[in-house]
Amino acid sequence: MFLSLSAGFFYSVCIIYAYYHIGCLKGVLNYLESYGKLGLTNYSFQGIFGVTFVYFFGPKVLTYGFHTLVAVMLVFNICQALFSHWWLKIHKYGPLEYLWRSLTEMKLLGNAK
Repeated sequence: MFLSLSAGFFYSVCIIYAYYHIGCLKGVLNYLESYGKLGLTNYSFQGIFGVTFVYFFGPKVLTYGFHTLVAVMLVFNICQALFSHWWLKIHKYGPLEYLWRSLTEMKLLGNAK
């Protein structure tokens, strides 16, 4: 357990260092920041897409190999990161995040930037 905890800390420090000191990586990490801000939306749709895709196309895709399924999911994650970045240019919150905030505060909130 200690090893995995220290490895997670090490990876976090590496990402923080890269964000502040390596200029070319800052743009990529900004997309990951947007992906994280829409975490509820992204992870919900990732689960829905993953289950649906594997149910309908999983056996066919796996005949080409497991790496094909991993590639499809990687492309889906990249599309989600691009969508998240675009969405946050227009809105303050993601679709499910906005719904969650509105329900917890029991009123409609503004979502436009």
